Amino acid sequence: MYAVLTQDLHFARLSVGYGLQSEADTVLLGIDRTWRVFDRNLNLNADLVQTADQSGWLTAVGAKYDLNKHIVLETWVNLPDEGDASVMAKINFVFQF
Repeated sequence: MYAVLTQDLHFARLSVGYGLQSEADTVLLGIDRTWRVFDRNLNLNADLVQTADQSGWLTAVGAKYDLNKHIVLETWVNLPDEGDASVMAKINFVFQF
């Protein structure tokens, strides 16, 4: 279970959160900002997440770009303080109810 508080400071949104997990509670710190690029939303973001039973940190930087109102491209680079970096790219399908 996670609890996250986010504050929009107009120049960026800041987030701070805490996750309750069995034997691995974690702190989350984040910053993001959205710009209009080619008349579409581009969101750049960075997170710092506690890992390894609160003894390590994972830095994650990412981007989301709205191709249209139903399709969002998303990519992340995860940079742990130990071990190899990883890259994730995906297509999100957005449905509104």
